[in-house]
Amino acid sequence: MASSADENIFSQRQRLLLIKVKSIKRLSVDKNESLLTFMQNNIL
Repeated sequence: MASSADENIFSQRQRLLLIKVKSIKRLSVDKNESLLTFMQNNIL
């Protein structure tokens, strides 16, 4: 079982990730391309 502190850090990181994805979607002309690039840069 994850501790509540671990879960809190995870949820904060998830929120930050969502904010980044949303900002990229707003800024980009080709949303699918930018999201793919973002995921490669941040997740892989």
